[in-house]
Amino acid sequence: MLSLRGIAAAASIVAAEGTALLARRDHGPDDIRPDLPGPAPSPAEQARRLRDQAIVACAAQDLATCGAKLDEARSLDPAGEAEPRVIAARKLLAPVEAPSNLPGPKPVEPQPPLEPPLEPPLKPPG
Repeated sequence: MLSLRGIAAAASIVAAEGTALLARRDHGPDDIRPDLPGPAPSPAEQARRLRDQAIVACAAQDLATCGAKLDEARSLDPAGEAEPRVIAARKLLAPVEAPSNLPGPKPVEPQPPLEPPLEPPLKPPG
């Protein structure tokens, strides 16, 4: 189970990465370039872009998008899971992905339906 200190450290790493990525995304009007055809990005490059998007989502507390983007990136490039920023984001997502680790009441298991009694009910006297 992650400690509060571990979660806080992961959150600060993810927030710093997200802020850096957002800062790099901000371009002025002079930076607009036409889309030129070129080679398709490799799976590793696609995964890197997905991880960038995931880190931005984590920093914005959009944990569902963060987890989905990280999972998609992992399917393209499993080795990228070893990146420190990915490890930090996964730590941040751990309580969300494993709710059984959270304090509080546990989900109730569904019970089988009750069987009807084997003998007919008694009728009240008449």
